[in-house]
Amino acid sequence: MLLSSMSARRREIAIMRAIGASPSFIFLIIQVEALLISIAGIIIALVAISMGVLFSQTYLAENYGIVINYFSMNSQMLIIVSVVLFSTFLLAMIPAISAYRMALHDSLGMMTT
Repeated sequence: MLLSSMSARRREIAIMRAIGASPSFIFLIIQVEALLISIAGIIIALVAISMGVLFSQTYLAENYGIVINYFSMNSQMLIIVSVVLFSTFLLAMIPAISAYRMALHDSLGMMTT
């Protein structure tokens, strides 16, 4: 998703480069954006899981005899979240490096409409 939006954001990146943004700054903002999207997804998922367990706990116990303990963060969950964030960082390097290497004159040449 981030890679496909990069082609749409070429103009924005070119303008930032033209006003003096360094390639490392462009790399950094793309990484931060990817990590923020990932963190938002993790928070939404954890809230959804917690609410799902909370609301279905009594129904499942009464009707099917399945007892589910309340969801809580444990060391395994922290490892999974860490792996997801690390994977996000690694995979976001593809569009970030692409933007980092993007030639300024090529991007500005595309701006003529």
